[in-house]
Amino acid sequence: MERLLVAGCSFSDYTKVAKVYGEYVAKTLGLDYIHEARGCGSNYRIWRTVVNAVLDGKIKSDDLVIIQYTTIERQEFWSPYRRPIIPINDDENNSDPYDASDTPGTIIRFKIDSHTWQTNHREKEFFRLHETFLCEEFEDEKFIVNHNMFQSFMKDNGFKNLYFLLGGNYAPHNLNYIDYYKNNVINGDYLLRYHLPKDKFHLSAKGHKHAANLIEDFLQQRKNK
Repeated sequence: MERLLVAGCSFSDYTKVAKVYGEYVAKTLGLDYIHEARGCGSNYRIWRTVVNAVLDGKIKSDDLVIIQYTTIERQEFWSPYRRPIIPINDDENNSDPYDASDTPGTIIRFKIDSHTWQTNHREKEFFRLHETFLCEEFEDEKFIVNHNMFQSFMKDNGFKNLYFLLGGNYAPHNLNYIDYYKNNVINGDYLLRYHLPKDKFHLSAKGHKHAANLIEDFLQQRKNK
């Protein structure tokens, strides 16, 4: 392994912390770190960025990939309104809910109530309207289909070191994992005991260290088997 890629939402991002669990794990294992966790990130964004990293050769089959799934209603959309993208690299530059695009527009991120903090009035109305067209059962169906396709894609490309971190109460539970990855699920339900002050949804600095220790212990156990 040469690289560790972590993909997830704000649970795994620089949310009022200077260092994330992915950095700790990468340092322990002597790996280069690729950060693909983003605030308001969706599961589709996770699949998109990881698959593109494989197709573009950014990660190789012997690299380590950790997936931290988030809630199923989240999504990303293309917007014709272009804005500057702030690089995500520390605790002060982690809240910009946009992704760059090679098109004349921007990729924007949606979750429940995200219209309340949109500054563009057309995007605000689009997000408000989108909530009317959400159905939990259908979102769950889409998630399961994409989750299974993603696993098959990663297996077909030889990624044995793909792990799924169940972080707090974000990830859907009772998921089916194909045989290739059924033993690669890391249960981190308890991690949000170590949350930010007055914020029960995000890890504190101590929480990120606990998450790193959990992942490192899990990988060591797998190595010893």
